[in-house]
This record gives sequence, structure tokens and C-alpha cells, in this order.
Amino acid sequence: MKFEEFVQQSLRQFELVKSVRAFDTRLNATEKVSFETVPSRAVLTLHDIDTGEPLESCTSPCSLSLDPANDYGLAAYRAGHIPVFQGINIDIPERLRTVDLGPDFRQLYIKKLQCRLEWQKSEKEDSDATPCFRIPPQMPEGAKRSGHCQMVFDVDETGQPRNIRVTFCTDPIYEAPSMGTIHWWHYTPKTERGQALVQTGIESKMTFRLADEAGNLIPE
Repeated sequence: MKFEEFVQQSLRQFELVKSVRAFDTRLNATEKVSFETVPSRAVLTLHDIDTGEPLESCTSPCSLSLDPANDYGLAAYRAGHIPVFQGINIDIPERLRTVDLGPDFRQLYIKKLQCRLEWQKSEKEDSDATPCFRIPPQMPEGAKRSGHCQMVFDVDETGQPRNIRVTFCTDPIYEAPSMGTIHWWHYTPKTERGQALVQTGIESKMTFRLADEAGNLIPE
């Protein structure tokens, strides 16, 4: 499977942008806001937050046009990294915003393949599904306090988490990053008599610790 196809299947709500596209000039755009990405040279696409309609695109570092009266969605994509989508408005300090892209997608994909290969080569002892590798969740844009989510999911015969559900969150803002993070985890599958099986009802707690400008933890 090609890299782009794997991204699209994994993140069905994210539109892959293969090239920078120039959209019609928006008459209500009153101010240019500069954006950078880490790493740089990512494609940024500005969306209407209500309809999802793409408004304009550029390759970072670059500027996009924002109307102070509106909120927008910003999609950032660079090959090799997990796409990022966040809500933004024009209230940006010094009119410059830095977008941190997600973990290196190719490395995660390679790790998944390594986990599967190691399991195939190993002696198959009866065991429950066990983590092969996990990545921490990303703090969502707009979070005001620390928080956590209680999650439950299944692990299929290949070690991939499936049927990911939220059972409790201290704040709904943490639901999407919790589910998205677990999607990238990988497990050694449940094994019985040398055969990989589905294991259901695995529980996990996703914790988000937010600090103020002085570095003090903001409680839940």
C-alpha cells in the first residue's frame, strides 16, 4: 500500500493536499497572518470552520488571509508526518502562529511492520495483547486546563487497535486527540495455541497536563 493511501485510510476526515492550490480571492479577508510549521515546508489549507470549504492554501512559512470576525480551520500536511487540523482565529500574538506537525508517520509505519515481523518470528506462547509501541497524545489547541480521558478499544489479529471508544473525558476537547493517538499504537496480538486472536475491551487512560507560562501545572 502506498504511503498516501495509508494516510487517507487512517485519517478519513483529512483531505490530502498534493500541491499548493490557489483559491479565489476572498473579499472579506482583511488581514494577512503569517504561519510557520515545525518542520517547515508543509502545505497549509485554510477552511471555513462551519462548512469545511477550503479557502486558500500556501506552503510554510507563508501568510493566509483571515477575517477578524470569523473562526477558521487550518489543515497542515507534510509527507512523512501525521496531518494536523486545528481551529484558529485572528487573535494571534504578534500575528504569527507556529504549527507543530504530528509524529513522523513513516517511522510509526515502519515500527508497526517491525512489531508484526518480530511477532511472526517469535515462539507463540499464550498471552494477552501487549503494547509494542505507543505515542503520547498531543495537547489540543484551545485547552484551558489539564484533563484526562478513559478509553476502551479492541486489538485485532494484526495488533492494530480497533473500535476505539471514549467512556469518560474531563473535557470534550480531549476526545479527538485521545482517539487519534490510540489509532497509531501497535500491540503484539492476543495469542492462543499459536494463533493471533482479537482481544476486546482493553482500557487505557489518556492524560493531558497543561502548564501556565510560569511552568506551573494547571489542575483539571
